[in-house]
Amino acid sequence: MQNMSAQDVDDGKHGQSPEEGVMTTDESGAMPAGEQIPFLKRLVFCAPTAGMLPFVAMFSLYGNANYETFGATLPRISLFTALARSFDVVSDPLMSYLTDSTRTRFGRRIPFLVAGALPYSLFLFLLMRPPYGDESLMSNWFGCMYVLYFLSNTFVTIPYYALAPELSSDSDQRTRLFFTMSIFEAFATLLAMLGPMVSTMQVSAVKWNKWWVCKDFVHPTDGLAELCFRGRSCGNAFVDGVGSAFKLNETLHEMLAPLNSGNPVLPDNLRACSSWMSGAGGKVLAAMSTSLQNHNYCECVMTCNKACAVADKRTGFEWVGWLFAIWFVLSMTVLVCVVKERQVKDRAPSPPLVPAMFNTMFNGPFRVLLPAWACDAYCNAVVQSMTPYFVIIVTQPAFQKDCLDPGSSNYNPMICNASSVIGMCGASVLLACIAGLPVWNCLVRRVGKIKTWWLWSLSMALTNLAFVFLGRGAVPMLWIVAALNGLPIGAKFLADSILSDIIDYDEFLTGQRNEATYFMFKGFLPKIVQIPASAVPIALLGAVGYKSPIGGLEQQQDEPVQWYVRAVVLSCFLASLLSFFIKRRYPLSTLQHLEKIKAGIKAHQAGRDFPDPVTGVEYRLTQCSEHLRDLYILLDHFRDWRIRVAFVDRLARRSTNSEELQAAIDVTGGGYRLLQTMIFQLCLCAAIFVASVISSGFAMQLLTNNQWNFVPTFTFCSIGFSFVAGVIASCRLRAARQLKTLADNGELTAHVVTQVLLRRDLLGKVGVQSPTGASSIGKLHVERPRFSQASSADAHGLVQPPPANIVSLHANMPVLITPPHTKMQL
Repeated sequence: MQNMSAQDVDDGKHGQSPEEGVMTTDESGAMPAGEQIPFLKRLVFCAPTAGMLPFVAMFSLYGNANYETFGATLPRISLFTALARSFDVVSDPLMSYLTDSTRTRFGRRIPFLVAGALPYSLFLFLLMRPPYGDESLMSNWFGCMYVLYFLSNTFVTIPYYALAPELSSDSDQRTRLFFTMSIFEAFATLLAMLGPMVSTMQVSAVKWNKWWVCKDFVHPTDGLAELCFRGRSCGNAFVDGVGSAFKLNETLHEMLAPLNSGNPVLPDNLRACSSWMSGAGGKVLAAMSTSLQNHNYCECVMTCNKACAVADKRTGFEWVGWLFAIWFVLSMTVLVCVVKERQVKDRAPSPPLVPAMFNTMFNGPFRVLLPAWACDAYCNAVVQSMTPYFVIIVTQPAFQKDCLDPGSSNYNPMICNASSVIGMCGASVLLACIAGLPVWNCLVRRVGKIKTWWLWSLSMALTNLAFVFLGRGAVPMLWIVAALNGLPIGAKFLADSILSDIIDYDEFLTGQRNEATYFMFKGFLPKIVQIPASAVPIALLGAVGYKSPIGGLEQQQDEPVQWYVRAVVLSCFLASLLSFFIKRRYPLSTLQHLEKIKAGIKAHQAGRDFPDPVTGVEYRLTQCSEHLRDLYILLDHFRDWRIRVAFVDRLARRSTNSEELQAAIDVTGGGYRLLQTMIFQLCLCAAIFVASVISSGFAMQLLTNNQWNFVPTFTFCSIGFSFVAGVIASCRLRAARQLKTLADNGELTAHVVTQVLLRRDLLGKVGVQSPTGASSIGKLHVERPRFSQASSADAHGLVQPPPANIVSLHANMPVLITPPHTKMQL
């Protein structure tokens, strides 16, 4: 690419509009070949996405409701959902650290994709094919497979999404790549949403289970009507499987035996028994039969019909699992054979996990957007987990006037069956999403990536609000609102493209690329939010009066439950609206910003200073000798204020004057205080963890209490939070012990601590907008720190602009090196 100067960028000499989306070219006007992503390569890379997010979206829509139908209990489902999300909070940072730190001849990402493809597909399939069993077995199977699936999902998806921005450093090429991924995700999600419904209908049409439980109603020897009349029922089929259908029921057989004499006339369709059970029809057996005989006979008929429906739903669910598992293995195999990672020589080693996470917060644009992503994650978790219950509780399709009698001629399964309504909701969302994809892509070209991204966020909030106004029986309107809600989803690819720009800015700040860390951390805080957001609303349903399905059939819900679900949806609208206002503060909003980042990276690679693209502050990549790198890593385990509280005298803690700050630092005492604080934090985390585990043990007894069955979910969430906090605290305690040792033997000096703090002050001022909301390029003037011209280490061991054996530190670990008595005013 063309090597531009800062003056070139400021003067706008590239003939482009001030918005993004323009390719960077070389001097001949063509993009360098290494930056282009060929169309076929894009297709191969994007193909595995069809087995990732679409499956998660499909399972969020159907999984909980289907497992309830199969026999699992809602409190246990919400409990294991919280447990799986808690594991995610631990596994995601660990996985990002592993993939960023890995050094192999095959690259940092590909080895994990190869190793994780088969386990991912296996656990996906097992999650979609639960065995028959009682509610305890079903709930535990759901819990184990759900946790294992999401662990394998983390193992694969973090390296996969981290590989995407590495394929090209050009913003426009990456936007095209993520747009292609969105197309794959949209079509795959559409098929996934329709998959369980269509496959179940196909299973029923071909009578897949006719040899076991789905008998014809009338048959000369083994029709459903005849088998029930002979006392063969299906009550055990829900637990013991289809092989136990139509086993002899002694009680029913003895009750109906008196009617077997002669040639009894049996009903020829299900409608007769359906009318009898609803109280709208007459006797279905002989005129001399009793009401109890008719009731038990029709109960057998209806139960076997339900067992057939559940068996078909299980088989359809399994077929979808086969489809996803096979697709993922094949597409990932093709990817690892075709797509090769860029090999970067002399890549500096990554810092430990905690500093890597903390240092992302020095990236101003990333820091601005993290709360917005948390709001989006809350809304996504609520939508995914609550959509089936919104259909069942608020619109209540099964309790419409024409849906009360399945045998009625007015009965339409498309608007009466909750699973069909849910499937059509998903189809409406995805069809609208696909229809909106070219519209959003056109808007990117017309008004720019950032403005389109803002419009997407606002439209998402407004369409979420529309759900609040739906009521019972509003099935067609539900589909329309779902379609409106699907239109903004077509612009989801913009979020990943913007994150890639943020990663470029991090390379400007640090000289390193840490794609996995950023893609992980983009989801880390949101996943912490998702623990309560995906589990707690479901867990609280029982407390507000939710009635679980009986025999696979939904129950009519009361008004308090409906208003509770509407309140949860309203909270989603408020979170989306807050996210929109936060995104308005994003600072890298013009093409000039992106071009300056590219020019700044090139300048830093050449050893030159370059102004910060957002604030105009003169910025230099800091360098230090290798023997000091470990010291800076230890200090980066702690936030700025924690270091100031531990090491700096109270009166000078807010100072930015190097002399005043250095004079107020007590290195030995600070090391001791820091160590004591970390010991206290670890003990506190351990105490909370132990208390949460003990509380969970007692709270498990409340799972059968409809009023308090949400309590175990909260205690499991507490286990997850305290465990994550304990892991971080233990890493920080280890760092604090090492810092105390270094302080005692004189290797950690007041000058080093001073420069760390001043460097962080500077990093806190770059990459953010001015208070007026406008980017302050060229408006913020900072006295540039003066560097000694010495070519060797000074008395403090700090290396000035170096001649040799110097490494550029990673992720803002480096400190701003100044002579001991240089003032720096920020």
